[in-house]
Amino acid sequence: MNSYNFQDKIALVTGASSGLGKLISKELASLGAHVVGVARREERLRELESEIGNDKFSYIVADLLKPEDRRRIIEKIYDNFNGAEILVNNAGMVKPILAFDNFKEDRERFLKLQRDTLELDLIAPFDLYDHWLFEFEKRKTKSRIPEVCLYVDSISGFYAWEGGREYQMAKTGLVAGVSEAR
Repeated sequence: MNSYNFQDKIALVTGASSGLGKLISKELASLGAHVVGVARREERLRELESEIGNDKFSYIVADLLKPEDRRRIIEKIYDNFNGAEILVNNAGMVKPILAFDNFKEDRERFLKLQRDTLELDLIAPFDLYDHWLFEFEKRKTKSRIPEVCLYVDSISGFYAWEGGREYQMAKTGLVAGVSEAR
């Protein structure tokens, strides 16, 4: 990571309240970036802000399953920081969806888990990226130039495991989409 100058860059990190997103946020801040963390749980984002310091960390509470929240995140980034040079698409969900037999009585719950997994792990990262670039194009004369977009993937996308079909599909699609874009 040290070959890129993170000093005074704005980095948008999704899924920042825990796990890899929290670690990535801390590392980027330690390298000089101002991190804008995105997650659903405000209390965890507040804790992270107190750990990192509000001079290096801000946050936006949002649910990436909602397209309107994804649009709002990018608008806030541009309104408050004139954009961001770095986008880290880290948010994701791994909820094993076991055999359909377990959901015979609740088909809607089964289908919602499927849709939510694909929405968060595949559609949301591309949607955020598109909004990021479209908003830059709209405001480019006074905006930070998008420089780096990272997609956090998982080796689990390449290996079958019970209940992981939707997660595997989403992660394989993410890799294929990013590879195709190069």
